[in-house]
Order: sequence, then C-alpha cells, then structure tokens
Amino acid sequence: MVYFNIIKTPLLMAVYYDTKTGNVRNFIKKLLAMASNMIAININDINEGDVLLPGHLITYTTGSGSVPVTTQYFRERNFQSVLSISASGNKNWGKNFSVSGDILAERYALFLVHKFEMTGFEEDVKKVLKDIFSIEECRSRIL
Repeated sequence: MVYFNIIKTPLLMAVYYDTKTGNVRNFIKKLLAMASNMIAININDINEGDVLLPGHLITYTTGSGSVPVTTQYFRERNFQSVLSISASGNKNWGKNFSVSGDILAERYALFLVHKFEMTGFEEDVKKVLKDIFSIEECRSRIL
C-alpha cells in the first residue's frame, strides 16, 4: 500500500479539467503534487471515441455565471465518466461564485465536491482529494 500526504489509497483517480485563465490548471498542479496516483487530463485534449476512466471533473465559471461551453460539451458526451464535480470562481462575482458547479450538479445529479476561489488554497486541495478518493473507493466496492 502506498501512503500519500493526504490520504492512504491504492486507487488510481482520473481528474478531467477545463481551464481558461490557468486557475484550474494551477489547482490541478497542486492536486498532482499531493497525490501521485492521480492522472489529470485537460478535456480539450480528449478526442471523440477515447475510452475514459471514471473520474472527477473540475471546471471554471464564466463571469456571467455560466457553465463553459467546452465543459458542457464534454459532460454531455462523457456522462458515464463523470462521477463528481468541483468548480473554480471568483468571490467578487457574488451569487455567481463557482455557480457552474451548482448548475452541473443539479442538471446531472452529480455530487458537488467543492467550490473554490481562483487557484484554491491548501485546504481546498485537501478537501477535494479526500472527497474524490472517497467517492471512487465507494464506487469500486459496489462494482
């Protein structure tokens, strides 16, 4: 069994992400630094027909409080691969803060793991890691 800074697990977790300004990409780098059993894939690098592992989706929220078109397109075509969602945003947007996570969670009955500001803080990274590995562990026990 391999030990990590945050959790103890032998599972491999896929994290799919969409980024516009680099905030989500920087959050992903923090996740990868804390969990070596994680693979991160930019959804814009995925080709139609690629076989995807079940995993977690992290996206951003546009200033108008919308789900990015690229995220929506990915989710619709890869619904079986997305187990949960997290979203980045800016608290200056008030009620629109990370609202893309709320929208996707409600629309597709996904578990909303976390909403974080910009590139996130260490506590945000720890929460996301703990929760997404818990979801995957439960799923693997059911299958």
